[in-house]
Amino acid sequence: MAIKKISRKKAYTIAALTFIAVIVAFLWRDLNLTDRSDIPLPDIIVENIEIDREINGAQWKLISPRVEHRDGFFYGDSLDITITESDGKITKINADKGVFTRSSNDIEMTSADAVMTEKGKVYDLSAGRVEFKAATELWSFFNGVTLTDGRITVEGSEGTYDSRSGECTVTGGGVVTWKE
Repeated sequence: MAIKKISRKKAYTIAALTFIAVIVAFLWRDLNLTDRSDIPLPDIIVENIEIDREINGAQWKLISPRVEHRDGFFYGDSLDITITESDGKITKINADKGVFTRSSNDIEMTSADAVMTEKGKVYDLSAGRVEFKAATELWSFFNGVTLTDGRITVEGSEGTYDSRSGECTVTGGGVVTWKE
């Protein structure tokens, strides 16, 4: 059986129609994608933001290079927080990331380091994850916590600090070290 030769004009027409069919197929597929609605989009993104807020009588200043607001939560990167209380106590916190709940003023931070200055005494704290519940003024520390005043160091897996009573607890195999 002999193969029939196709004219150049027919070959170009077939190639052009095939090319157009492929383009139309790709466009049709893109226009009918249903996954577009599954991607969560933030309400707003703000860069280099500074927020001043009063929480339970204390002045809070939150600074972040980038914050996303989504569903009533603020998601911040590289969070710096300064808390100034009426009795002169100042707490400075630096965290890799944080989530601030607008309605309840609760905050959660990861990889947090803090310095609290009160009546001339300085306390350093570091924790893998920190939660603050504004209603109870209770700080909770997870994934390893270290608290020191320079002389005494307390370490444990988890811990809490009650802002109202000043009571601090460390759990999960706590270790106390002191220098004289």
